[in-house]
Amino acid sequence: MRRLRSPGGWRTDSILGSLRAGDLTAAGPRYETCIASLGTFFQVAEAVFNAIGTGVFPLAVRPGSAGELPPPPDATAAILQRLIRTQKENDWNAVADILEREILPNIDGWSAFFKALKEIGAG
Repeated sequence: MRRLRSPGGWRTDSILGSLRAGDLTAAGPRYETCIASLGTFFQVAEAVFNAIGTGVFPLAVRPGSAGELPPPPDATAAILQRLIRTQKENDWNAVADILEREILPNIDGWSAFFKALKEIGAG
């Protein structure tokens, strides 16, 4: 299981394990903090993506390079909508699957993108 630790201290492996075990008492506060952090992260990512897309922040990258844009925020928004819908259905195992299989790879893509921005001196 992959690990991701937020600045706020939550760890995905801990949250995923609690959700899959049906331990909502343990998962609840950490899951809520995780979702709030993800919301903030994706708002920042969307703002940067839009600034590049509209030319406000021009960026020259080669297709296929480390600086290539990750999936656009629309894909991220769709993932978060599925996560919320699944949460409302109380399907906590599916919530854990979405976090692990869709959100973590999306974050990895954005992280690589931000790292590439830093490396070319844009940040």
